[in-house]
Amino acid sequence: MTLSSEYKKQVLAVVDGSVGLAGGLLNERHVLEKLGQQITRIISASRIEGDEEVASFAMHVNNVVVALASGRLVPDENIRSLLRESFLEIRRSTQDNDDNNNNNNTSSNRTQIDPAIINKLKSVLTAAANTSEKDFIFLSSIDVLYIDADDFVYKSLAKRATDSMATIMKMTSIKLVSNASEARQLLFSSQEKFDVILCETDLPDESGLELIKEFSSRYPVVAISASDDPRSIQLAMKAGATDYIVKNETGIRMLPRSLHTAVVERQKRGQKTQKDEILKDPRAAKVLNYLMVSEDSVIEQTVEPSSYYKMQVLEPERDFSDTFATLERAGYVTKSSKRLALCCPRCRSANLVSYFVCANCNKSDFIKGDVIEHNRCGYNDMEFAFQKNDSKEHLFCPKCNKELKLIGVDYLRTEAAYKCKECSNIFPAPEQRFVCHDCDNSFRLSEGGWKSMYMYRLNSAKVQELNQKTLPLQSVEEYLSSKGFRISLEDYVDSKLQKFGQFDLVAYKENTIFVMIILGDDIELNHSRIIELDTMSRAVGSRVTAYAITFTDLRQVTRDLLSKFGIIVIQLKRPDQLLSKIQEYV
Repeated sequence: MTLSSEYKKQVLAVVDGSVGLAGGLLNERHVLEKLGQQITRIISASRIEGDEEVASFAMHVNNVVVALASGRLVPDENIRSLLRESFLEIRRSTQDNDDNNNNNNTSSNRTQIDPAIINKLKSVLTAAANTSEKDFIFLSSIDVLYIDADDFVYKSLAKRATDSMATIMKMTSIKLVSNASEARQLLFSSQEKFDVILCETDLPDESGLELIKEFSSRYPVVAISASDDPRSIQLAMKAGATDYIVKNETGIRMLPRSLHTAVVERQKRGQKTQKDEILKDPRAAKVLNYLMVSEDSVIEQTVEPSSYYKMQVLEPERDFSDTFATLERAGYVTKSSKRLALCCPRCRSANLVSYFVCANCNKSDFIKGDVIEHNRCGYNDMEFAFQKNDSKEHLFCPKCNKELKLIGVDYLRTEAAYKCKECSNIFPAPEQRFVCHDCDNSFRLSEGGWKSMYMYRLNSAKVQELNQKTLPLQSVEEYLSSKGFRISLEDYVDSKLQKFGQFDLVAYKENTIFVMIILGDDIELNHSRIIELDTMSRAVGSRVTAYAITFTDLRQVTRDLLSKFGIIVIQLKRPDQLLSKIQEYV
C-alpha cells in the first residue's frame, strides 16, 4: 500500500508533538486532553488513508490515555515510557513504509507494528480495568447540586452508571436544576443538603461566576463549561471554583473524580486551617525551625535544674511540653522514648533539685572529712578535733587527752565520713532528698514517681508542607537590605486607591517594588494570590518585580498564569536554597 505524502507529513508532525506530551505531567487534565486530541487526529487520518494497522494501534494508545483521564490508571514513569515508545513506533512504521515505497517494495514488505508494544498496551489496560476505581471505594456517597440549562452532561453521567465508572457513579447522587434562581432556593433550604456544587459558568438568568463567588465559601464548587479558553478558567478559579471541567468526552470522564476530590479537599482545608494556627505559635515555629536545619536534627527532653531566686510575684517559665504535644498531634514531629526520669509524686514534674540531709535530724548542715576513733576510750570525732593547737603532726584524744601514735594500735581512721553540725551525728553518707521546683514538695527517692523522657524528630512526610509554611525569609531580607532595599513591615502594598495583599515579602528601592509570594498545593489559593499580585502591579505606579516560590510541581494552568503575568518562578527543594536563588536575580 502506498501512503500519500500529505498523510505521512500529517502523522509525523502529530507524532513529534505527542512524544513530548507523553513524557510530561500525565496527571494534568489539559495534558491528557491535548494528548487525546493528537491521537484522535492520527486515528482519523489513518482511517481516511486506509492505514488500518496504524489506526488499530492508535486506538490502543487512545484507550490508555482515556484510562489515565478517568483515573483508572495512575501515571508513572513506566506509563510515560510506554506512551513515548508507542508514538515512536507509529513514526517508525510510517517512515519505514516511506522507505519501502522508495525502494519499490510491495505492501507485504512493510514493517509491522511491534506486537510486543501492542501486548504492553493491552496489559496496562487490563490492569486498569481490574482496579475498578478502587481509590474511590473508601469515599462515602456525595450529594451534588448540578446547575445547568443543558442536560447533556447529566444524561452522559447517567450512562456512566453502566460502564467502568459504575463504582464512582453509585456513590454520586446528582440533582439537576436549570438556573441560578432554582439553585438558590435549594441552597438556602433547610430540607436540602449538598456536599458539592457543579455549576455551568453561563446560566440563562445570570452569570454562573456570580453564583460560584457567592457560595464557594460554603461549598466546594466545580465549574463546567463548553469553553476551554484559559481566560475562562482563570475567571472561574478567581470566583472560587476548585476545578474546571470542559464539556467533552475526557472532561465528562474526569467529572466524578473531580467532584469527589473537591469534597475531600474541602475537608482537608479545614484541617489545614487548624494546622496553620499551630504554626503561628512562636514556640512551635522555634521548634520546627531548629529541626528543619538538617535531617539529623533532634531535640532531647532533659532536666537541668539551676539555682534561682523564687519570688511569689513572678511565674516560672512554662516548658515546651504543650508545644511538643500539639506538634505531635498535628503530625509534624515524631517522638521516641529516651530514658526514665524521677518525678514529683504530687505534680508529676521532673523539674527537681536534689539535696542531702542528716538522717538523724533532717538538717542539711554537715561537714565532710576523715573520722578518728580512739581504741582505748572509744571516743570518735572528725580528725580536726584530735589536732591539738592545730598541729597536724600530733593527735590527742579530746576525751582522755592521750596521744594517738600508731594507727591500728592506738586509733582507727575512717576516710570520707560526715558530721552533722546540728546534732553532731557522724554518718558514712548523707540521705538524698528531692524538692520539686513547681510545687515545692520534698520527698525521698523511694517516694518518687517515674516518667518517660522523649526525643523528638521532624516527621519526614511533613517536610514539604513545612517548607512552604515556615520558609525563613530573614536571610533574604538581610540580603535585600544590603542591596539598598527597604523592607516593609507590612505584608501588603498600598496604592492610592486600595491595599493589595497579603504577600510574603515586600521591599522597596527607589521606583521598584520587590514582592514575593509562596505557593503551595492549593490551586484556588495559588491563583487568587497570583491574580492579586498582577492586579497590584497594574495599579501602582512603580515597577514591580514579582517572585513566586514553590516546593511542588505546579499545575500547567498555574505556570501559564505566572508566565502570562511575568512572575518569576523559583522552585526549591530545600529552604536554604532560597537566598542563593534570589541572589541570581537581584
